[in-house]
Amino acid sequence: ANVHNDQMQEWSDLYGPVNPNQPYQGYSSTVDVSYAASGDGTLRVPAIIDAESSPMVTSMGYLDKFTYQWDNYPIMLKHLNKVDNIHLDLWMEDVGHTLPTGTDFPTGLDRYSMLKKFFDFYLKPDEYVNPEVLYILPKENAQEIRTDGTFRTLFEDILPDMGGLSTDDKISVRFVSPMNTSVAANYLQVVKESNGQEISGEWNSSLKGTLFRFTPSVPLEMGETYVIKVLSDIPGISGGLLSNEVTRTFIVTSGKKEEIVCGSGGTPRSITGKNGTYLTHQYGNLCWMVTNSKEGTPEAAYYSTNSSQVNGYYYTSDQKASACPGDGWRLPTWDEAQAFKLIIDANRAADSVKWWTQKEYGAYAGRYNGSWGSWETQGIWRLANRYEMDGQFGDRREFCTITSGSSGTFSVDGGTTNTPRWYSVRCVTDEFVLSSATGIDKIKNEENKLNLLIQGNNIHIQGLKEIDNGAFISIYNMQGILLAKTIISDIHSTTISLKQFGGVYILVLSGKRNLAQKVRL
Repeated sequence: ANVHNDQMQEWSDLYGPVNPNQPYQGYSSTVDVSYAASGDGTLRVPAIIDAESSPMVTSMGYLDKFTYQWDNYPIMLKHLNKVDNIHLDLWMEDVGHTLPTGTDFPTGLDRYSMLKKFFDFYLKPDEYVNPEVLYILPKENAQEIRTDGTFRTLFEDILPDMGGLSTDDKISVRFVSPMNTSVAANYLQVVKESNGQEISGEWNSSLKGTLFRFTPSVPLEMGETYVIKVLSDIPGISGGLLSNEVTRTFIVTSGKKEEIVCGSGGTPRSITGKNGTYLTHQYGNLCWMVTNSKEGTPEAAYYSTNSSQVNGYYYTSDQKASACPGDGWRLPTWDEAQAFKLIIDANRAADSVKWWTQKEYGAYAGRYNGSWGSWETQGIWRLANRYEMDGQFGDRREFCTITSGSSGTFSVDGGTTNTPRWYSVRCVTDEFVLSSATGIDKIKNEENKLNLLIQGNNIHIQGLKEIDNGAFISIYNMQGILLAKTIISDIHSTTISLKQFGGVYILVLSGKRNLAQKVRL
């Protein structure tokens, strides 16, 4: 590999066409370790990688010029974690589809050095008899650590769809080779620097004994400095010992992340950001802000006598990443917006729709592109995705949006423009608990999933609640075409029928409670 690829050239530019012969499950190979920069094949990984596959390094470049896979990378990583495949993932927020170069933001280490150390263990086993530490999280002298020992690991100005994979992590020690998990915890410590006291807690291992994460049993102290210690002589599974002690220091500067309680049943709940208070409501598996954001620096807001004090700020494509109010909140993706649209379209009369379709609830803040337009007749909200056209991306003025109009239109759109545009932003989170209509009871988000019982052409809906009486159940195909719809009159015997089916569909519940989930029929 060319380790001096300073121009960030693509692999094909450097080495010519890629060999099409790749190892797959069920086929013998001599591959000991592999590296893959995520591209068009990212979503194929779950079909070809299992627990017995060779260890691998994967990377995803945010500036990748090929088909945009940033949102798909978490899906691949979740699969690798689930099957416990030994892997190293590199989120490359500052480069494109290239070999790992530059500094890894979470660890503070050189990406190529990490790749080389990972590869050398599997390619030069005789030279790597003793264990080695690959990285420790948080990085040296990190300060944005919470009292529960968690912290953000992705670059703050980039808020991708994590698909249920958290943007946060715990205090962690990663080894190049598998360790002896029965005794490893005895050699791992978190120590309060001021008095040398070891913090009690639990170390849990994964990735076949190469990764250890720490959960403290008591909160860490605000403002205190702590030291992560990996003691010498910790044994590897092959019997070798770590030659020298390894340490990392961090400072606790944040309280425990607060639980987000989301509105439901047409009754919103509020959250507080740096610049304002925002109403929220649950749609499907996400909690959405239903008032426009005022977050970001003054440069991220367009001030006007018509706008910012009442209907939030307006953001260009370059500024949108600063628009969300804090930990756990991010811009919605294209796919999430499409699922959200199905919920809105399924029942336009639902109480939860008013924030998107009625001007008295702040739905129509318009937009600015040199002059004000669509004031009180249209709402336009930015998405996380960049617009793609013919496999290539437009310039920095690309846009993907949700658009709502006073004429009854509601759409998810994308395109490019030669002039900057300022649009509103409403953020989402999948890290929340759901309030009841009274705002008293909390329902865990994962408990909302509906179950289906199929008998012939009839699909019986299970998991409905009393609050769902009078709501609509709809089934759409993956192209967003409505196939069937019924109103719920009895939560114990609700059935929807399809003449024929086979494959993946979207099931939508729209009423006081809103859900959208993929189902296989």
